[in-house]
Amino acid sequence: MSWMTEGGEPASLWEEAHSFAERLNYLVAGVLVGDLPQFRAEEHHERLVVVSTGTEAFRLRRSLSDAQFALLDVSFHCVWNSSKSFLGIHKSTFKLRGPDGGHPVFHMDYLRRPHSRSVPVAHYNVSSQHPVVREMVDPAGAADDPESTRKIHIPVGGHRFRPTLEDVLQMLITDFNVECKPGWRGSIEEGRGIFRETQTAAAVLDHPQKAAEELRRQGFSVEWTGPPKEQPVDIRAESFYRY
Repeated sequence: MSWMTEGGEPASLWEEAHSFAERLNYLVAGVLVGDLPQFRAEEHHERLVVVSTGTEAFRLRRSLSDAQFALLDVSFHCVWNSSKSFLGIHKSTFKLRGPDGGHPVFHMDYLRRPHSRSVPVAHYNVSSQHPVVREMVDPAGAADDPESTRKIHIPVGGHRFRPTLEDVLQMLITDFNVECKPGWRGSIEEGRGIFRETQTAAAVLDHPQKAAEELRRQGFSVEWTGPPKEQPVDIRAESFYRY
């Protein structure tokens, strides 16, 4: 994502988040059908902008059916990255709930800074009534706690390779037969490509020496040409090794 305005001035965090919200609106408009809620950027303070559809959820229908079968909630907490050159995500949540709301069937979360080192930065939780799973999680209290499986945080890709909204939408179409627009796949792949380009650049900064080494192996000429004292560290351990 660009961080400059058309006049060449640095964009504000809200401007970047607003552009991100517009891209999300473009994505869902090319994929889902019906009266779609709109993503909006709401500034909470100068260092945090929340992009979401507010209290409105996406109301999903199955193909060839008029009945609503699920609700999808999506939100992103946007911040600057450490160098204030890219829009970063501090927290994101995708929740799939039943048609009447209530507890999510599953939710997928990204937390840049989880409250505990035991919680993976990118994970999903599943609400399961399977008695074997419940007993595995909490053998002492499984019989009395039908929501015990929500304590499981299943890791999915860390900071760089976590699932995106595009992945969730494609899963809903292919596995749940959610009604979609013709050409939905192209819209999803376009959005996924933008995300992965950004993440590829971020992954290079996590381990620049390895990236340079691989490019040289492929025949590229790669050398550091900046001031020696500004040469990046070999590994950004916090993001490279993080659970």
